[in-house]
Amino acid sequence: MKEKIEELVKWNDFLDKHLNLKDLKKKFLDKIFEKVAYENLWRYKSSFKTDKDFLNYIQNISLFLSEIYTKKELLNEDILKLHFLANKDLNLKNWLLNNLIWAYRNKDVEILEKNRKWNPVKVWTPNASKIKKLMKKELEKLNDNLKSENVYKQVFWISEFVINSLIIHPFPDGNGKVFWILNDILLLKINFFPVFTNKVIKEKHTDIFIDYIEDKNISKTIKNYLDFMISVYKNYKF
Repeated sequence: MKEKIEELVKWNDFLDKHLNLKDLKKKFLDKIFEKVAYENLWRYKSSFKTDKDFLNYIQNISLFLSEIYTKKELLNEDILKLHFLANKDLNLKNWLLNNLIWAYRNKDVEILEKNRKWNPVKVWTPNASKIKKLMKKELEKLNDNLKSENVYKQVFWISEFVINSLIIHPFPDGNGKVFWILNDILLLKINFFPVFTNKVIKEKHTDIFIDYIEDKNISKTIKNYLDFMISVYKNYKF
């Protein structure tokens, strides 16, 4: 794990040397938030009647991302509100719309994913009654470790938070939208370049969770995600 994080840090330093992220944030921070929202949500553009409606959707989310970015800690309320904003204007199924209150899911769910042989397998998620407690624990670990000045520690706990939150699957749907966006905002907070995960996964059909699907190995899944981020940095477009 340490070697993967060291490689990611190395590539981020390389990008920073050429692009100077701190300078970009000083000049264009609002635009960066818009780009994070757009790149992670662009594939939902067809759900809107006009381009203007979609841009308003992106701008509303990016404004909220600026609020999250300035806070010392990520709060439970931030996750709930981001989920609401990222889903409320989409043409989703009625059962999802009925769950678009500011709360985690209140029903148990199972996810259908593909294994290494591309066969569908059911992935069980934690019982709905455990969601609040599990998410509270993840937030506490994240916020405590982001206070560290050790960048390796920060990178690990951001990755751990995002992967564990997606496995917990706290919402009926729309989990990816929320936690891939949060991943980018948390990376920006520690002066790392955003990776726009939701866009790249859909373009490359990458499956970060294959080790978890196969044998419930969270450690390997986090390593997969670090590998994924390294591959994005190696071919970075900002």
